[in-house]
Amino acid sequence: MFTINILLMLFCALILLAVQNVVAYFFIISLIYLAYGGLYALLPTQSVRLLGPVIANKLFWVMFSGFSGAAVVQFTVQYIFLTTQRGLDGYYICLGIFFGLEVVGFLIGLFLKLEN
Repeated sequence: MFTINILLMLFCALILLAVQNVVAYFFIISLIYLAYGGLYALLPTQSVRLLGPVIANKLFWVMFSGFSGAAVVQFTVQYIFLTTQRGLDGYYICLGIFFGLEVVGFLIGLFLKLEN
């Protein structure tokens, strides 16, 4: 799961370079979708491994709704920065915010993994 998060951070950072080339942009976006699909595929197994089979069955909906909450946050941040008159700076601010959130999530996960 950490490998997928590292790849996701790398792919998100590469968008800044890929926006100038249509083919590179297509491949980077495809890789990002594959990485998110990997997270969706591993989430049930990780929740059982982390919480146990009884509690994971009761709380899986909470963990899975985190993806929906993240989508709402992403849309809100994009709406704020991309619909205003910021121009290209709005894109860089959005990508910086999302990359920062990904790094914070990775560090929290790494800290929790080291605790176990």
